[in-house]
Amino acid sequence: MLTVPIQSEPANVDHGGNYFIVAPGGDKVKYEPQARFGYQLKPDTRVQLEIGDKTFWLFTRGDSAWMQNEAREPELVEAMRAGAEMVLKATSRRGTNTSYSFSLDGFTAAMNAVDACGSR
Repeated sequence: MLTVPIQSEPANVDHGGNYFIVAPGGDKVKYEPQARFGYQLKPDTRVQLEIGDKTFWLFTRGDSAWMQNEAREPELVEAMRAGAEMVLKATSRRGTNTSYSFSLDGFTAAMNAVDACGSR
C-alpha cells in the first residue's frame, strides 16, 4: 500500500515526491511501514508520525524513515485502519521543518486486499 500527502508544509519549498508505504514484512513482522521523502533528511533526527491521539517515532537514514520501535508496527497499522488522517513531521538536511498530511480513507480496504492476496 502506498499513499501520497494531501497537504505539504511549508508551501513555498519543493518537497519532491513523498510517500508512505506499508509493505508485507518478513519473518518477524506482518507489515513494514516506511516513509520516503523527496529530499535527504537531517542526519540523527527522527520523524514524528501522528494519528489521532497516538504518536509514533521513526528513525531516519538518507531520504527514508522506519519505525524506531519495531514492536509498535502492528499498533501503527491498526491506528491507520482506525484513523482518518496521518501527519508526518520531518526535518530536511538543510534544516527545513516539514509537515505532511495523508488521508487514510481507503486504507482498510487496501490492507484487506493485501491480506487477501497473502492468504491465497
